[in-house]
Amino acid sequence: MIPIVETAQLFRDLFGFYSIDGGISWSYPVNISYVAEQHYENVNPFVWPKSTVGDKVHVLWFQDQEPGNSLETDAPDAITTENWIIYRGFDFSRFDPTILLPNTIMSPTTMP
Repeated sequence: MIPIVETAQLFRDLFGFYSIDGGISWSYPVNISYVAEQHYENVNPFVWPKSTVGDKVHVLWFQDQEPGNSLETDAPDAITTENWIIYRGFDFSRFDPTILLPNTIMSPTTMP
């Protein structure tokens, strides 16, 4: 049995993937945020429909450094934790997993 660590926090990255056959098959997931290892959590992404955005994949999401605080209404930091709204416009080629070598580490400032 795995012990439960009450103080553990789970920081999450966002992953993008696509289908070119109406959802019958899907590409491999590709990390688009690359900040979980830096203790940022990314949640609630919104992607604009392709027909309305031109030559980019436009993604908007929330980011903070205190995972799960929305459910911790009695915690002192639940109200004062800052949350950021992040926007990124990705080239469609960004979702081709062959553009990165295995074990490549990227930061938000070096993302394509």
